[in-house]
Amino acid sequence: MKTLKNIFIFSLLFILSCDNSTNPLDDSGVWILQREKQDDITYYSIHFSDRNNGWICGYDGTIKNTTDGGNTWQSQLSGISANLWDISFVSNLKGWICGANNTILKTSDGGKTWKNVLPSDSLNKFYVSIKFIDENNGWASNNHGEILRTTDGGQSWEVKMSGLIGGARLSVINQQTIYVLSGKLYKTFNNGETWDFVEVSTPKNYMTVNMSFVNDKNGWIVTGNGTGGTILTEFPILNTNDGGLSWQVTDYLVDGESPGFRCVYFANENVGWIAGYQNVYKTTDAGKNWIKENSSVNHRLSTKDICFVDENNGWIINRNGEIFKYQKTSH
Repeated sequence: MKTLKNIFIFSLLFILSCDNSTNPLDDSGVWILQREKQDDITYYSIHFSDRNNGWICGYDGTIKNTTDGGNTWQSQLSGISANLWDISFVSNLKGWICGANNTILKTSDGGKTWKNVLPSDSLNKFYVSIKFIDENNGWASNNHGEILRTTDGGQSWEVKMSGLIGGARLSVINQQTIYVLSGKLYKTFNNGETWDFVEVSTPKNYMTVNMSFVNDKNGWIVTGNGTGGTILTEFPILNTNDGGLSWQVTDYLVDGESPGFRCVYFANENVGWIAGYQNVYKTTDAGKNWIKENSSVNHRLSTKDICFVDENNGWIINRNGEIFKYQKTSH
């Protein structure tokens, strides 16, 4: 009887150890192909203001909008032919899209009408990243290494930083705190009046590609191939918990023979995603552990942009305009 009792206890402990509810990485999902390729347009960005309303943009002034969570998409007239790179909406009505040929478009009616609020410039600048935190305060970057700020919804812009290499990535925490990634990382805590250089300890043969900060302390950086030709299949993910004073490699993740991971998004200090050419990974413990979330068409994911409105609702777009929607699988 004692032997049977021991066997029962061991079996019970084994079952409990396999219970999905005890595994923090089981809180995962899959990416379902929601929109197939429908045209020959190259797409660059996707943004949702809530679970239903979203926008995509791309080549030749293309803007499309959905009001049913991405199931159907309708074209919106941008009025221009410039390539459009990035989207930022602060509500279902007010939003901005930036692009080539000195373009920063603004809408106040959900995209029914768009107006270019950026004056023409003989230097023909490309605006590659735009982020607004409310209907007045926003930031943009261009290919001339400038970081610009607006406090009146984009009607006027002021250069707050210059001399960077190419177009920078922006992570806007609040009106005072902004991170800028352009090969090197910079931050401001006073609305861009002064900037501090942040040393990022990137492993040899890799370069910084994109970032996601959830507050002034916690941030993550994804990396790409910095060798100039050598094939790499694993890429380090970097994390800071002190505003960039120190960085740790949380893991090396596989993305096949690709340039590296392009996109990273964190919903809070623990839950986040990274996406690349083949794979999407999720973490629920700030990057200490990662789980691969496969889609049925993972071999052609080719991520260009990723967005979430909460932990359960997210989308990815690739260059062909295919859209993948996040579907949670755990119970």
